[in-house]
Amino acid sequence: MATPASLPCEVGTVTGLFAGTPALLSSSTSGRFKLYSSIDKQPLGQKATITKDGVVGDQPTDSKDSDLGMLQGVHGGPERAVMMFNEGTYDDVKAWIKDKGAGVKADVVRKALDRCFPPAFGENVSVKGMLSEATTCIGDIYEIGDVKLEVCQPRDPCFKLVHRFGGFPNFTRNLVVEKGIAGWFSRVLQGGDIKIGDRIVLIARPNPELVLKDLSVRFHHEKDTDQRWLARLKDCPQLSTSWRTQVESRMHQRGKEGTFDKALTVGVKCIKNSDQRFNTEKTFASERELRAFAWDGGE
Repeated sequence: MATPASLPCEVGTVTGLFAGTPALLSSSTSGRFKLYSSIDKQPLGQKATITKDGVVGDQPTDSKDSDLGMLQGVHGGPERAVMMFNEGTYDDVKAWIKDKGAGVKADVVRKALDRCFPPAFGENVSVKGMLSEATTCIGDIYEIGDVKLEVCQPRDPCFKLVHRFGGFPNFTRNLVVEKGIAGWFSRVLQGGDIKIGDRIVLIARPNPELVLKDLSVRFHHEKDTDQRWLARLKDCPQLSTSWRTQVESRMHQRGKEGTFDKALTVGVKCIKNSDQRFNTEKTFASERELRAFAWDGGE
């Protein structure tokens, strides 16, 4: 991706600020299992305070300190401090749901379409303008109000999005994984306050070739094993530790199935268990089988 001719460069505006606390997902209360999440975020009003740990008031369920989540350490922390999403992308999500809705129950389609507004993807900051997965790179530094954020990873595919969007079939696998639509996480270089209407200014782009959408699609969908590309990712100082770990695993795996990343391995133990402590194991024959199961909510 080309870097703007001159920096700093205004690229967007803040349109919403959100935080969430652990709660049962509404689509997981049938008794088959209980799934807690903080994805159902609520508006914070006109202003939010940002620290190195994220938005004040936001409590990720699957943080390393949580006793409700099933994937401790997968969410929260300094490298997943702030999640951002472009509100205009919801139009693309709506179009995809309508296109794939033939043969899907009408009430499922309706529920999914009714979710297509911020912050359905669990974002802390919704934006408009030129920021998206296709225009944002690892290491980009954005100045918003008093705050400076450094982009460190795409948001990984998450089966909770299936539940969030009413159980729409293949939502995570075919939309998030294949198209790289999921949002992105940043670490906080400088804390402070962000307000709705604040300008978003790009002040640094050290890795213009590491575009978030390309990374997500190549890594999760295409399962790229090109060693030079993986080495470039691994050596990027701005990349999050969790992504670097996945990249190193892929490098050692060299395309062979059987080595699962930590999050999905833990997911084996929980997704189809009726006990809220999620301690029953299920065995899968391959990474492909596990990912299909986890990304689509265990259906």
